[in-house]
Amino acid sequence: MSAFTSIRRAAINNKRFYTTAPPAGPKGGSGNGGLFLFLAAAGGAGYYLYQRSLEANKGPIEKKGEVLDQKMKETKQQVNEKIEDTKARFEQSKAEANQAAQNKIEDAKDKFQDLKKEGANQYEATKQAAIGKGEEAQKVVGDKVADAGKNIKERA
Repeated sequence: MSAFTSIRRAAINNKRFYTTAPPAGPKGGSGNGGLFLFLAAAGGAGYYLYQRSLEANKGPIEKKGEVLDQKMKETKQQVNEKIEDTKARFEQSKAEANQAAQNKIEDAKDKFQDLKKEGANQYEATKQAAIGKGEEAQKVVGDKVADAGKNIKERA
C-alpha cells in the first residue's frame, strides 16, 4: 500500500455521508440565546435606571430654571409696562406743552390786538387833542391879530 492510498482511506473515513444522522450535540441549541436575552434585559434595566436618575437630577435644576424663566418674563413684562407708561406720560406732557404754547400764542395775539386798538385810540385822541390845540392856537392868534388890528385902527 502506498502513501496515496492511506491518505485516501483516511479521507474516506473522515468523510461524512449524508445518509447518516448528524452527531448528537447538547439539546436545545447552542445555549447562547439565554445569555443574549439576559444581556438585553440587563441593558434595558440599566438604561431605565440611568434615565430615571437623569430625570431625578434634572428636577431641581429645571425647577430653578422655570422659576428664573418666570421671573425673567415678569421682569420683561414690568419693563414693557414701564416703557408704555413712560411713553404715555411723554405723549401727555407733549400734548399739555402744545396746549400751553397754543394758549400763550392766543394770549399774545389778543394782547397784540388790544395794544393795536389802544394805540389807534391814543392816536385818535392825540390827533383830536392836536386839532383842538391847533384850533385854540388859531383862535388865540386870530384874537391877537384882531386885537392888534383894533389897536392899529384906534391909533390911526
